[in-house]
Amino acid sequence: MAERFSDDLRSLSILVNPDVELYEYTVIRSPDNQPATIEELREYVTKESLRPIFDKVTAQIRSLGVGIEEYTTNSYLGFRYKGRQLGWLTPNRASFDIYANIIDEKSRLVDTSGARIESGNEDYSEVLEKIRNSYANLGKPS
Repeated sequence: MAERFSDDLRSLSILVNPDVELYEYTVIRSPDNQPATIEELREYVTKESLRPIFDKVTAQIRSLGVGIEEYTTNSYLGFRYKGRQLGWLTPNRASFDIYANIIDEKSRLVDTSGARIESGNEDYSEVLEKIRNSYANLGKPS
């Protein structure tokens, strides 16, 4: 999740050879050291009107193509393909965020993009399209 890195650092990382990918991690440990379930992440959003939207976005990402895997951590629901993270949903109490890793035609991570869903009326189609493009850039299932 490199969106918190400065624009200068992200721009410079693209110019480095070999390719460099920037990641920022937050570790949250549960008492039993197990990742949260999808249902636990969904229920973390206390604004009940957003839970069906969370489910809809999850289904839309799953339906982008064959081979997309879901996985959970204690802080987000991730989606990956061929071992590469395409995007993720981060639940907040009164909202949730959808993020996309932007992967180019050479399978390089070049940026991230995101949107916050607070009312359910937000347009997140651009982020979803970036996830779709990254999936396509990683190639079809073999």
